[in-house]
Amino acid sequence: KGVKGNKVAKEAKGAKGAKGVKGAKGAKGAKGAKGVKGAKGAKGAKGAKGAKKAKGAKGAKGIKG
Repeated sequence: KGVKGNKVAKEAKGAKGAKGVKGAKGAKGAKGAKGVKGAKGAKGAKGAKGAKKAKGAKGAKGIKG
């Protein structure tokens, strides 16, 4: 179960992150910079691996909203 959850989180995280960055770029340069910051935070979570990964994905969601 843990492995499956991680895989799903990775896929959703990747797709959402890419979408957010693209939208930010189209909208405003400043917003784009913010998107990059969020991506950096997600990278840190990736290094952690495991349940922490899912937590990182949730954080990214909050930033996007």
